Amino acid sequence: MIKISIPGKIHLIGEHSVVYGKPAILASVNLYLSAKITKSKTKEILGIVHYDDAIYRLQNSIEKKIKEKFGVEIPMYKIEIDKTQIPVGSGLGTSASLSSAFAICLLKFLKIDYTEKDIFDIAIEGEKIFHGNPSGGDLAAVLQSGIILFRKGKTTNKIKPLGFKIPEEIANLVLINSGKPAETTAEMLQLVKDNYARSQSEIIGIFQSQGALATRMAKVLKKGDQEKFIKIIKKAERNLEKLGVVGEAAKQIIHNIETLGGAGKISGAGGIKEGSGMILAFHEDPNTIVEFAKKNKYDYYSITI
Repeated sequence: MIKISIPGKIHLIGEHSVVYGKPAILASVNLYLSAKITKSKTKEILGIVHYDDAIYRLQNSIEKKIKEKFGVEIPMYKIEIDKTQIPVGSGLGTSASLSSAFAICLLKFLKIDYTEKDIFDIAIEGEKIFHGNPSGGDLAAVLQSGIILFRKGKTTNKIKPLGFKIPEEIANLVLINSGKPAETTAEMLQLVKDNYARSQSEIIGIFQSQGALATRMAKVLKKGDQEKFIKIIKKAERNLEKLGVVGEAAKQIIHNIETLGGAGKISGAGGIKEGSGMILAFHEDPNTIVEFAKKNKYDYYSITI
């Protein structure tokens, strides 16, 4: 039996704009998806039913890529997934964690020597089942500890995190669940693509702003400057609202967090019909956000990068 754990991720900045080549900052967090694989007489997947037939398409795509890369046959196996720590469909990178876990389990089960790039190249095939055209940022984040500055097409032979640890002043964050989006990530990506086609110059301006904010945030994170961090989070959220990916319920929660002296933004593809997934909330005193969430009976997670 082989068992591994893969962390979830948060998007500090750069949702959607990263798909169009702009830099984004993502980080793995202390919420985990685990998987174990054993020999079996039949092929089984246990512990995950949310994805319906998508999980089997993910399995087929990952197996196909492994066969292509390494020229091996894959015997029967049973894989069990435990995703209890990471809410599905809320912007925490469940599909990236799942695809990575599946790929690594199979590679270890087959006793194949592999590189980080091998994992990335195989797991991205699983990500495509859920997102169509993933940037690869989520995968890069969950395969590393700490934070990464990611740019689509710039991740080649080695995935490297930023070379510093985030100071405690910023490392402790709170996630508030605004509700599971009615839309899939693929649908939200398509929405932005449609908006881009209708108003290209406006959307390009938003993407450029997000890219500049990502570059600035990297410096702010290193210094642990709380005041500047709050300002960047606010600007990033306004850009996401201009893209049309933030629903009214999430906007209200974020407004209330700002009233308390903090800042919040969605951390993922978003959603507009119902919830918008996880809201990344920051305050100089994290307990202020926790008490706000408790008072309003929001599901929340105190996390550490």
